Amino acid sequence: LWCLTRLCLRPSWRFGVLQGLFMGFAVLVKADLMYVLPVSLLLAPLAVLPERRAIIFKCVMLAFAAYVLVLGAWAIRNHAHTNAWFITSKDSVNLYLGNSPDAPARHYRYGVSAAEQANIDLMPVTRQAQLRDHGPEVALRIHFQELAMAELRADPLGVARMFKDRLIIFLKSGGFVHFPWLGQYSHALSLLIMSAALLGSAWAGWGRWRSAKPMLGAGVAFLASLAIVSMVYFEARYISHIFALACVITSVYLAQLPWLPRDRLRDEKS
Repeated sequence: LWCLTRLCLRPSWRFGVLQGLFMGFAVLVKADLMYVLPVSLLLAPLAVLPERRAIIFKCVMLAFAAYVLVLGAWAIRNHAHTNAWFITSKDSVNLYLGNSPDAPARHYRYGVSAAEQANIDLMPVTRQAQLRDHGPEVALRIHFQELAMAELRADPLGVARMFKDRLIIFLKSGGFVHFPWLGQYSHALSLLIMSAALLGSAWAGWGRWRSAKPMLGAGVAFLASLAIVSMVYFEARYISHIFALACVITSVYLAQLPWLPRDRLRDEKS
């Protein structure tokens, strides 16, 4: 976030490369950022003045090159071990668990469980061989992807309702962000912070505050992360990086509120 903000304020190729490296390493820590960070970076040119967009676009391209370099090295490593190209093997199982009412909600061991053995017996021989040779990480990734797509096709409205319910849970921080001295008001504070982050993201995107424009990338990362975790099954730890982003955006949003009328008046005079 710091590197992206610095890149928007003063574009340079060094910070472009650093941003790409940080993005790649962040994906290796938490795979859902693979979908979030590139979108945030693509919007960086919108966060600067028009006359500076050409140079920041070049910096963004350098960032993407560094990003692809990191993830490409990881994909080559995965291929060397499994003979399959992929970045993460966890996305399919999470999507299945989050959108199937029949899936166990908690304490699910990613592997060949007794509940899945009957389905695994029906796998094609080639995939069973892949499961035997390389373990569940590759073979079951395709298996759970097929199960998830079947659930989405069978009951899209039900999936949409579950998405809405999880979104509400996450806006209240899932009841897991506790401030003990506040007691029951802890959830209200969490909802306030998440709501302010939503407003701050929207205002940065609409360009009402020139000084908030560098926060556009953070706002996109916040909204995209919130959407992604709301698509998968619920665990408390999924909210950790989102709540950190929400606190940053909320701080910027609230800090600028008292100065908004004065800035507008100054712009009218000039």
